[in-house]
Amino acid sequence: MNKDPTAIAQPFKLQPGRNCWRVATAEKLAFLIDGASYFEAFYRAALNAERSITILSWDIDTRTELFPTSHEVDGFSTELGPFVRQLLRQKKALRVNILNWNFAMLYAMERQWFQSIHYGWRTHHRLRFHLNDRHPIGACQHEKLVVIDDTVAFIGGLDLTKNRWDTPEHKEQEPRRVDPDGNAYAPFHDVHTIVAGEVAEALGELACLRWLHATGERLPPAHRRPVSDVWPIGVKGDLENLPVAIARTQPKFEDQPAVREIEQLYLDAITAARHRIFIESQYFTAHRVGVVIDSRLSDPQGPEVVIVTGIRSDGWLECHTMDVLRARMIRRLRATANEARLRVLYPTTVCLPDSQCIGVHSKLLIVDDAILTIGSANCSNRSMGLDSECNLIIDGTESDRVQAGLRNVRYRLLGEHLGRDATEVEQAERRGLSTIDAIGHLNGGPRRLHDCPCVVAPEIEQLVSTAALVDPERPVDSEQLWQIILRPSRHRTFSRKSLILSAVAVLGGLLGFFWRWSGHRRS
Repeated sequence: MNKDPTAIAQPFKLQPGRNCWRVATAEKLAFLIDGASYFEAFYRAALNAERSITILSWDIDTRTELFPTSHEVDGFSTELGPFVRQLLRQKKALRVNILNWNFAMLYAMERQWFQSIHYGWRTHHRLRFHLNDRHPIGACQHEKLVVIDDTVAFIGGLDLTKNRWDTPEHKEQEPRRVDPDGNAYAPFHDVHTIVAGEVAEALGELACLRWLHATGERLPPAHRRPVSDVWPIGVKGDLENLPVAIARTQPKFEDQPAVREIEQLYLDAITAARHRIFIESQYFTAHRVGVVIDSRLSDPQGPEVVIVTGIRSDGWLECHTMDVLRARMIRRLRATANEARLRVLYPTTVCLPDSQCIGVHSKLLIVDDAILTIGSANCSNRSMGLDSECNLIIDGTESDRVQAGLRNVRYRLLGEHLGRDATEVEQAERRGLSTIDAIGHLNGGPRRLHDCPCVVAPEIEQLVSTAALVDPERPVDSEQLWQIILRPSRHRTFSRKSLILSAVAVLGGLLGFFWRWSGHRRS
């Protein structure tokens, strides 16, 4: 990994056209940690909808239980599909527009079958459901965005689909944490946000642009309402009346230009770091981000870096591809900095077997408790340049009030991972401990953080020779694909076992790359 010698701390500035698309005011903003809080907040806000609910999703499932403890709340079904249909029947002016990624058939075994039938013409004439296939080969629609009446919007790492619901307690035995077929799944951690006001209206405009590009049809404007009329009951705002930026990733496709605002945002924010970089990400493979972090770690006066991820990816193919790239990046960063400056960690509970550790699905970056970005983009190459993504950015570099709010979010997240109250994390740091030292001081209970392993079997390491196929940062055409697969390597020496694995990988990869894996299992 080549260090960037210019990557020293520099002032951060939001610049539309460079590291964001637009800056707008959020009258209210709240962080929704884990699926239970997001699903309930969505349910409550949707009850207040009058004109439109627009959803951009990587996956959506009509069988999703928004309240696993009850089949009915406030007279409405808690199952997503029936809930939406009831809303449409009772609200005569309401329209629901759902734009979902058009996953390929080899991936369909893991999705709800016949989605167009479940959500389309057999349900309600004011519900529009469209599968979006307007992407380069291997790319996907990855946004997780809901906009209600252009007044309230939800954005983050969570789709309204199965295997996402969990509480911050991440209990080992949780009878409510089951899929639609009643099968239990492992604890699942993620972070979402709700915003209201002008920024929600801007997100509504972005959703309309995505719909237009996918369908050729224009959605009518919803006309913003008073925030108090739509904001969900029971959700307390964390911040109010602050500028919030929107950043995108958009691959070049047909007449659509390439946009890499999220990648530039990551680079600018990390370059500006002076004290602390905190990342939660399902994947950690983005090469350019790794180069800048490496440069900041090589600066003796640079920040400490804490990265929280999962112990392993979900699915055999991801474990043998993305986890290999992550291991390489971790090794390079650890070679630059010692444990006093860098920790890459995964959360677990001692009561769970190793194969059932807490899954981390977040897409979050906090720098110096002054800059935060959250949205659909993982810290991976494809999220920086291949898939369509949408993130929010809060710039609190000149606001003590905003910094206090962002600091509290970080305390809450670390407290959750350590099985502690957020105030315990705050008190540890107030005593002069760095974040890394505070983690060490508070670690050791039933809920804890462990150092992420980066050991990969040699034969698997040899198979993954390049990120260009495994985790591409831009669209790859068929000619480039074959060049990558057949390119000789001066450093590759194959045993018989490696040759067999290589043949299997090429044959399986050609099928799996473009279909099943292209959007990731839990993307």
